[in-house]
Amino acid sequence: MNHSNLILKTPDGRTHTVCCRGILRRIEGRRTVFDGICADRGVIVKRFEDVFGPFRCRREKRGLERLAERGLAVPKVLLAGKDVDGRAVLVIEKIDGAVDVRSVLNTAVSEEAAKTILFALFRYVARMHQAGVIQNDLHPGNFLVSDSDIYAIDPAWMRFRKTPAAEGASRGQLAILSAGLGPQHAAWRAELLEAYCEERGIPYTSEMLEGVRRRAAAFHKKKLPHALKKTLRNCTAFLVVRRQHVRAVFSRQAFSSHQAEALIGVIEAIDASKDRIHTVTLEGQRFEAELFCAGGVWQKLQSRLFGSLARRQWLAEWRAHYRGKNARPPLALIEWRHGLLGGRSCVIRES
Repeated sequence: MNHSNLILKTPDGRTHTVCCRGILRRIEGRRTVFDGICADRGVIVKRFEDVFGPFRCRREKRGLERLAERGLAVPKVLLAGKDVDGRAVLVIEKIDGAVDVRSVLNTAVSEEAAKTILFALFRYVARMHQAGVIQNDLHPGNFLVSDSDIYAIDPAWMRFRKTPAAEGASRGQLAILSAGLGPQHAAWRAELLEAYCEERGIPYTSEMLEGVRRRAAAFHKKKLPHALKKTLRNCTAFLVVRRQHVRAVFSRQAFSSHQAEALIGVIEAIDASKDRIHTVTLEGQRFEAELFCAGGVWQKLQSRLFGSLARRQWLAEWRAHYRGKNARPPLALIEWRHGLLGGRSCVIRES
């Protein structure tokens, strides 16, 4: 495994060396998260790489500190400063054996194991609300679990109030959290809400359950396109390619980085003015390429504002796949942009 040292200078003028052992997550151009070692202890290193990096670093550091002040379990902030290139860096404690709740739920060996984790999560959220903390991006992926202990890890979209969360705000939060659970967990919603109410010391009613169920369904329908876009940007199952005029997303199961670059070249050579659907061959494999061309200024402006025609088609097919209406989602999305307005775009599917 490749190791690299990150030199961090803190506001008090001290210099610290953090050994980064590998990349855990990367959002291209915005943030890179490393597994590291600092002062002989395991740490998580977050390097913020865009113009808003210093603000995001301060917000996350202060958020974690405020959660700890209110008695909520979070990884401890160890260091915050800038590296030699002036990028903001945050170093936090690494919780032994901790895994994000969403991953644990997806790989749980039994229903009982998943249920135990969900009960712990809902009780933790109850303590958050009782402490006056509202999380606007509330989903299982923003929490860690270690030996049934829950830790909050993403305070970026949290609001901190002096009084406990009101009933209306709490129900909205529970609806968001419920919408992020898998369909196999929906049967436990009543029990989970009962555990939440017990932790907060408030009464549980069937009207509350129905209200949360109804709002969760509405939230899921509204937020699905956004969730898909976020998946394309963040998920390790996808390979993102960025060049001067090209932006593309490929399924890692279907394409290596070399194959992705080669396929872009193959598609670029196609005359899109003749046919919309083309069959292309790459290393003996056949793929279907559907090309979209934004014709007039109005179509190009729409592509710029709302995403290319291929991107909208890609999202629609993934949406249908998640709803069980499309067994085979597309394998790749490629977009070419020249100037301020959109240009050609393409969706790749199995042939």
